[in-house]
Amino acid sequence: MGAIAGAGALYSTVDDLLSYAGAQLGDTATPIDAAIALTQQISYRTADESVATGLGWFRIRLAPDRPPVYVHDGGTGGFSSFIAFSHAGRLAVVLLANVGDALQNSALFFALVDALQAPGARRS
Repeated sequence: MGAIAGAGALYSTVDDLLSYAGAQLGDTATPIDAAIALTQQISYRTADESVATGLGWFRIRLAPDRPPVYVHDGGTGGFSSFIAFSHAGRLAVVLLANVGDALQNSALFFALVDALQAPGARRS
């Protein structure tokens, strides 16, 4: 991808991204734990705090009484991706699609965020 390699030259698998999500949740000790914690520090929030941003993560609350979910999605070159995790539920979701912009702000995106915020959500 030449000059824009940072926008799409990363190759990964669902397993790789689940390992990354585990590190974000603190389930996996890594040499960069301090840097991972910095990525979740909030630098901006909306007035109603439904959306906040950190360094690479969006923190979303679909309702004020629900726990936050950290999400990031994107797409380039005919592919799209979605990763989300919830500290409260100790859950993570990774989706990879072979169509561009299929996951961004889709019904599936919001359904997964809602499921991660559900009271009593558990791993399966």
